[in-house]
Amino acid sequence: MTMSFGCTEIDFSLSAEDNIKAADEKLYKAKQSGRNCVIK
Repeated sequence: MTMSFGCTEIDFSLSAEDNIKAADEKLYKAKQSGRNCVIK
C-alpha cells in the first residue's frame, strides 16, 4: 500500500472551493512525484 498527500493551510481570504483546489493540486503533485509523498 502506498499513500500520497496534498496538504495546505486554510486561507480565509479564499473561497472554500479555491482552498480545496489548492489542496487538490498539491495531491496531484505528490502523486506525480512518486510513492509515499507529502507535498505542503
